[in-house]
Amino acid sequence: MTEVPRTKTDIQGLDQILNGGIPDEHTVVISGTSGAGKTTLTTQFLYNGAKNHDDKGIYFTLEEPARNIVETSKNFDMDFENDEGVAGKVKFHEELELMREGSGGEVFEPDRFVDAFKRQIEQYDPDRVVLDSITKFAMVFDSSPLRREKVSEIAQFLREQECTAMLLAEIPYTGGERQVSKYQIVEFVADGVILLGNERTESSRTRTLEVFKMRRTDHSSDIHPLKITNNGIVTYPNQTAF
Repeated sequence: MTEVPRTKTDIQGLDQILNGGIPDEHTVVISGTSGAGKTTLTTQFLYNGAKNHDDKGIYFTLEEPARNIVETSKNFDMDFENDEGVAGKVKFHEELELMREGSGGEVFEPDRFVDAFKRQIEQYDPDRVVLDSITKFAMVFDSSPLRREKVSEIAQFLREQECTAMLLAEIPYTGGERQVSKYQIVEFVADGVILLGNERTESSRTRTLEVFKMRRTDHSSDIHPLKITNNGIVTYPNQTAF
């Protein structure tokens, strides 16, 4: 069997769960409820790529000011601005004002966002990309066919850029069977889906990680424990959560 080229996450335990890492040039949805660790995992993905593999990265945010993400990352021993081997390799770009259009009677123009996203990627030419979040982008569409068309356009564009990408997606907490994403679209256009859970068990909560889907590779099908430590995400490939 031909060896599949892979992008290492270098997140403790995760590459083992993925049978060696994410296949190169995949677009992977990182999906979970609030507090599950989505931002921490994806910033680690960019930080480790820069520090350990000399990869350029870009974090494109529609949700939170870029400065907040950079500052919060320092709590997990990731200083994007000053750490040797990382400074200057990862760019944080925000489009918060563009996403607020539509309030006060204005009309949101999704093509403006898509153009801005493509322009940043083409100009910076990154090896790794994070979009936070694909849910925020998808929610502006009233029509399911149009929503799917635009999400598919972003996914196809990323494949053409030959980068490995992570798209954050929020799952509404229902208390029952976990969904993969809010609109149940992104999992069909992406190459992979990693589900992060924050499940209540008796008197506490247990964070979990599950590789729901990953094309072109074998991977663990178990639900694994996940912890957020002072050094970021740690997963346990030899343990199951429940």
